[in-house]
Amino acid sequence: MVKVHIISGFLGAGKTSFIKKFICLLDGEKTAILENEFGEVSIDGGIIEKEGYDVIELPSGCICCSLKTNFYDALEKIVEDINPENIIIEPTGLGILSEILNILNMEPFKEKCRVESLITIVDGENYLEQEEIFGEFFKDQIANAKVLFVSKVDKISESTLNKIIKSLREINKSAYITDGNIEKINIDQLQRLLNTEEIEINYSFNHGAKAYIEGFHSSGFKLDKYFLKEELENKLKVLKSGNYGEIYRAKGILKGDKSNLEFNYVNGNYVVTTSNLEVSFRICIIGKDLNESRLKLLFDKKDTSSIKRGDGFIVK
Repeated sequence: MVKVHIISGFLGAGKTSFIKKFICLLDGEKTAILENEFGEVSIDGGIIEKEGYDVIELPSGCICCSLKTNFYDALEKIVEDINPENIIIEPTGLGILSEILNILNMEPFKEKCRVESLITIVDGENYLEQEEIFGEFFKDQIANAKVLFVSKVDKISESTLNKIIKSLREINKSAYITDGNIEKINIDQLQRLLNTEEIEINYSFNHGAKAYIEGFHSSGFKLDKYFLKEELENKLKVLKSGNYGEIYRAKGILKGDKSNLEFNYVNGNYVVTTSNLEVSFRICIIGKDLNESRLKLLFDKKDTSSIKRGDGFIVK
């Protein structure tokens, strides 16, 4: 049977970084990654592909009722055509975990796949604020997980961590809860998160969660101009002003003056680092009531025409 590992988590929690560590456990085994990227322009797939793993993406949208068929077809293609030993599923940060489990409980996956890992990455830095805002949606990702990993603990106090763990335990009574800095996690720690026995698929679907995320939209575009690190940081600072919409998540890889720049933005917090990745330069922004013309003007996007399907992206 194909071993399935689901790495879930809200926008910006660190799913892609975690997967890059997690795949070390599967070294030597044929592994496929199914990533559901919310947005017109994919970022993470290119990053993982550079690590040498096959990635199949479903751009634009979340894994919920409206895209169930697309996800079903993509998963069936992997199982039948690629026939890997492992499939890692990375739903978008707006993915409803119970919907994924519902699909895996259908034929032919029920007989051909075995869920071995069901991990939700919890953003320690932003959880308490987001939990109040996203309520029912958060509960779906947390309640259906077998492992809850609290990330970014180096940015929070011990008392805050205790509040987070208490909240998680109220939602999920039985999950294994652990915490750490994803960049520093080692193989032994990861091994403890890998279940050796098949997980029985019991899930609770929350229709309130699906209704909430329907208001989210994305803006994505490619950029060929160069940025100074300080210049890019100044642009990211103003995203939380409200003048560009209610922005929860932004990420991108851009040309820098000396090396490429990679940025991650979550709820007003951002980090800009240098990157050696050789991918096309692009930005993806996720939120509500996005003002696309202002966003493109902010990043000085001269050509505001839609990205064509021939470019490998999907038109909104």
